[in-house]
Amino acid sequence: MKHFTHITHLVFGLFAISTFVDVTQAQQTAVEWRVQDGGNGHWYGLISPTGAVTWNQARASCEQFGGYLATVPTAEENAFVHSVVGQIEVYLGGFQSLGSCEPGCGWKWLTGEPWIYTNWNPGEPNNSQGNQDYLRSYAGGQWDDVWRDVPIAFGIAIEWDADCNNDGIVDYGQILQGQLNDSNTNGIPDICECGANPTLPACCLGDLSGDHVVDGADIGLLLSSWGFCGATCPHDLNNDGKVNGGDLGLLLSGWGTCGN
Repeated sequence: MKHFTHITHLVFGLFAISTFVDVTQAQQTAVEWRVQDGGNGHWYGLISPTGAVTWNQARASCEQFGGYLATVPTAEENAFVHSVVGQIEVYLGGFQSLGSCEPGCGWKWLTGEPWIYTNWNPGEPNNSQGNQDYLRSYAGGQWDDVWRDVPIAFGIAIEWDADCNNDGIVDYGQILQGQLNDSNTNGIPDICECGANPTLPACCLGDLSGDHVVDGADIGLLLSSWGFCGATCPHDLNNDGKVNGGDLGLLLSGWGTCGN
């Protein structure tokens, strides 16, 4: 399992994104990379935007549906993902750390997996116009770096590996097979939803300090990250790549002891 945590962003503040994506198609295209076939047991699918989206909107859309932007740290996984999405240009879960030397330094996977394998298209990455920090791929599986905040009509490669009930099987596959209920079709089993289990650590929106209380200490942590923060910023509560007033409002909405 890659063990990518996604529940916090999934539950709160993402409904505006739902008009851009078609979860039905993601469910229809979902395929398991089976362990017996040399895979990792994860599920992969394609989300097709109905309009242009940014990389951060694509990332949030995946989290809204219980997964994350697919990561492809090996040639085998890259090939499998592209066999699932077909001849579509897609966003992938790679990004460049802020302040890295351009254009090729500091690239990472959202899941924290080692950045060793690469499949850049000839001449890429090139950091065109000075702000290309996110990853997409061409239909053939070769990669390109793309802009931070420019909406583009790419597809979205989504990956599921969550196992919230710790039974050793990816939840999404069990949902598709009718073994776990998902009444709101968001890719998370009902038994693992914050509505049913509000004391889950991931369900305490705004608890940046991890003490199960949203208070002044969390405001201080949020303010310390104010501004553009790239792809991996725990203080970016609405998952738009920036820490600003929107995140402060979400933090204040969860003020007090979590689960009460």
